[in-house]
Amino acid sequence: MIGSLWIWFSDEILLALVPHAGILSKLQTFKGWFYVTITASILYWLIHQVMRATQQSEMALRQANETLKSTQASLKQNLSELQGIQEELQTSEERYRLISELTSDYAYTLSVAPDGQFTIEWLTDAFCRSSGYPLTEVTGPQGWEKLIHPDDLLLVQVRNRNLLSGQPSTQDFRIITKQAEVRWLRDYARPEWDATHQQVIRIFGAAQDITQYKQAEAALRESEAKFRAISEAAPIPIAISRVSDGVILYANEQLGQMFGLGTEQFIGSRAPDFYNNPADRQALLEILTKDGAVYNYEIRAKKADGTLFWLVVSLQLLIFNSEQAVLGAFYDITERKEMEEALRESERRYRLLFETNPQPMWVYDVETLAFMAVNSAATQHYGYSQEEFLAMTIRDIRPPEDIPALIEDLSKLPTGLRAAGRWRHCKKDGTIIEVEITIHSLTFAGRRAQLVLANDVTERQRAERALRASEEQYRELVNNIHEIIFQQNSQGIWTFLNPAWSEVMGYTVAETLGTDFLNYIHPDDRHYSQRQLHCLLHFQMDDCRYEVRYLAQNGSIRTLAMFARRLLSTTGEVAGVTGTLMDITERKAAETRLQTLNIELERQVEERTAQLQTQMQELQQLNQLKDDFLSTVSHELRTPMTNMKMAISMLQLAMKSAQGRGLEGEDALTQFYQKFNRYLQILENECEREINLINDLLDLQRLEMSPAVPTWETIFLQEWLPQVVVPFQARLRNRQQILHLHVDPNVLPLHSHLASWERIVAELLNNACKYTPPGGEIGVRLQQASGSSEGADSSSLAGNVTQLIVSNSGSQIPAEELSRIFDKFYRAASSDPWKQGGTGLGLALVKQLVQQLGGRIWAESESNQTWFTVELPTDTEAVYKISA
Repeated sequence: MIGSLWIWFSDEILLALVPHAGILSKLQTFKGWFYVTITASILYWLIHQVMRATQQSEMALRQANETLKSTQASLKQNLSELQGIQEELQTSEERYRLISELTSDYAYTLSVAPDGQFTIEWLTDAFCRSSGYPLTEVTGPQGWEKLIHPDDLLLVQVRNRNLLSGQPSTQDFRIITKQAEVRWLRDYARPEWDATHQQVIRIFGAAQDITQYKQAEAALRESEAKFRAISEAAPIPIAISRVSDGVILYANEQLGQMFGLGTEQFIGSRAPDFYNNPADRQALLEILTKDGAVYNYEIRAKKADGTLFWLVVSLQLLIFNSEQAVLGAFYDITERKEMEEALRESERRYRLLFETNPQPMWVYDVETLAFMAVNSAATQHYGYSQEEFLAMTIRDIRPPEDIPALIEDLSKLPTGLRAAGRWRHCKKDGTIIEVEITIHSLTFAGRRAQLVLANDVTERQRAERALRASEEQYRELVNNIHEIIFQQNSQGIWTFLNPAWSEVMGYTVAETLGTDFLNYIHPDDRHYSQRQLHCLLHFQMDDCRYEVRYLAQNGSIRTLAMFARRLLSTTGEVAGVTGTLMDITERKAAETRLQTLNIELERQVEERTAQLQTQMQELQQLNQLKDDFLSTVSHELRTPMTNMKMAISMLQLAMKSAQGRGLEGEDALTQFYQKFNRYLQILENECEREINLINDLLDLQRLEMSPAVPTWETIFLQEWLPQVVVPFQARLRNRQQILHLHVDPNVLPLHSHLASWERIVAELLNNACKYTPPGGEIGVRLQQASGSSEGADSSSLAGNVTQLIVSNSGSQIPAEELSRIFDKFYRAASSDPWKQGGTGLGLALVKQLVQQLGGRIWAESESNQTWFTVELPTDTEAVYKISA
């Protein structure tokens, strides 16, 4: 075809170019050969190209064949995998179908129209079971809205608007099923956003039926409300605390009252903070972990103010607000513990009374007569050891001949306390003793028993015999004594007189007994004597002593000194009086003579007194000063010594108590050392107080007797004074006092004695602190002055002076007492309303120190304010040398 086209094309060209036929013939011949050559060349090229293409095709075919084989193998593998996937898909679809049929939760897909209407694209079968509606009734646009509870419809519409804006949503709402049942759903929805159209085109969601959860939640709220109502109404303190850290999550009002905190303060605090011993909580947690509950566990707790008390705790594990917690009920048993401790102490005291009783005591079994307990006095008195006693019966300490009487007495043994009479007992060495037995019925170690106290009266009988002998001696003494010994009944009738009555009065005893005592008394003294007897008999006085005149048989008047006391009968009733009459007639005559001499002596004394009045007036002030000194110093010395003795006694008691109990446990040892250190601190403080008093006395005496030349140095007051005030800051804070310190920056350096200045400032500040009430103000002012001012002190200083002014509010010294405020041992009572105490030496010492430095001091007081002004020359050394 190509050749034909070529020939046709070439002929047309030749006919157009060569019109001559001969030339055209020759050209036709040449063209034929040319055509053959060209055609052969073209054929050769075409054949070559075909062969080449055939070779390439064969190579491509071989490669394609290899690729086909590989593709076939891969296809077989893909077909195998596809078959496995299809099988898994079938299995998954079967599982999904089963889950969809069994579960109450369902998934869905909603398409969103441009106008925002939702249409259900896909919905699992669980929806029908949950709602009761078939899919056909809810597949239309907004068909699902008929299920929404009317009260939640607005909530769901807001949620839908959020979904249309591209926000994911998790929402709880209620639906009404076709059976009119209200059920709760928790709906999880995620929108699919179309970026091209900038809108939500689809919503994927899943709904979970949480009706049972909501019902349980409502039941839980109702249960919690009931629990709170019950716990608030219950009288028992209740709390709930977290197990992990002990934080209190709930507490009723009763628990807050128990610990002294409001309920709001209690909740949020940590339970371990209220344990006295932190190890108690760990022990409780271990029991809870093991048993799940704790019942009636006793612990020591502390209230908000630190007060310790005893609790009985019962605990139960529970879940509270989704956390593991402990429910606790508490009961204050402090009173019971104190009663138990008191009971133990009572038992200890009674046991101690039994053991330490100086009289032999024992307890024996009523049925077996065996000894059950004996005290130390019994073992010592009878000679048996305690083990020997406990192996014996009460028959073993009786003489054999007394046992029948013992058995008979035991057969009619009454109950209660009674005196069992006098019995004979045998000691271990065979000695027979007589004892008075007192017994009391009791229960001992679960057995009927008798407590016996045996009073050995063997020696008393000997003493009674000795007493009778002594009475004989007394009777001899009474009959031979020169003083009248008498007894009268309540009517004043003589019932006893010794022979001395006849010797003094001349009357015989026989004729006097049975007569009225008034018959022998001088008429002028009878009324007074009768009055004294009446007061004595009616307990208006315990005894009476007076002088009375008696009429003797010979008509003379005898003066007798009367001493009388009440006489009681054996039943305790007043039987009369007894006493003595001493003849003092001669002594009274001597007294009369002495009185005459005394009158003369009084005259002489009056004359001498007139001479001594002037001296006495001079000594009155010294005596007053001495009395003040003795009163103040004796009180100040005695008070620390009393406190020191008390602290020493408490230390000794603490040591004995510790030795008796033994120091077991770290807490006991700590308490012992705390007591020990507290009493040592009291001793140290009181010793310091005693030393300060003695030092003040010595310093004052030294300054008055032989003042030493001070060591002068330059004092920069602006730097020095604030440091001196620092030690008083804590005391001021404790007493709620306010200090105002002002130092004039123009104050010149002072050339003075530093120690004296420190003592002056300290004493004045101490005095201000003592007499300033809480909330009062204390001022300390340091300034430069010209020295021209005049204070209460009549002296004045010329030239440049340094003034220190210490003031305080809340107290005022009367004007009449300002002149004595610097006297030794003088303290104005009205200026000490808070009873601070003191020696009255502080201001006297300050005045001596100021005068030693060449200065002056005075006090002013008015309008419930007091000032102390100290004025010293700036160059104190120069002034001191001049004054010296």
